Amino acid sequence: YEYEIISSKITKGFDGFKIAHFSDILYQKELDYENTSNIINKINDEKVNMVIYTGDVIKNANTEDINKIGNLFSKIDADYKYAILGDNDNDNVKEMLIKSNFIVLNNNYVYVYNKDQTPIKIVDAINFDISLLDNEEDINPSFIIGLLHKPDDFKTLNNYNIDVIFAGHSLGGQIRIPFWGALIKKDG
Repeated sequence: YEYEIISSKITKGFDGFKIAHFSDILYQKELDYENTSNIINKINDEKVNMVIYTGDVIKNANTEDINKIGNLFSKIDADYKYAILGDNDNDNVKEMLIKSNFIVLNNNYVYVYNKDQTPIKIVDAINFDISLLDNEEDINPSFIIGLLHKPDDFKTLNNYNIDVIFAGHSLGGQIRIPFWGALIKKDG
């Protein structure tokens, strides 16, 4: 799906900036390799500026599978590649993401500049620490993007100045109605 984010806070330097978000590959068998390869090909076809991955790369982490996924993830073509870890990810997955040129935001943040001097800020909101929103460097981002693995953790961020949140953990899909809760929710 494609969504356009319109905000007066986003500077002209980010006009036309494209972000691809995906999550929860949960690779566990050869068929998943082809599906993951197709996803990555679609991302590359879109010629995005940034790719965000919000966790759960592999179901049962073994070296062979991690190497296969790492090979695919390294083919993702984007100026910026950021990831957070999911509840099924471990240090081997983190290393694979780093080798695939992703910056793993482990309870941290980055500033992204594009065509002007005002950045956006990407924040790992999994283990949310309010200090991540402080601008200690005297840099004032125009827009803040929060990354979560579990969308239910969104409730903890309601009172903070995060403009948009990308979350994973859908495990094949969920149906939620705001203020009502989950109608259909996968266990996990």
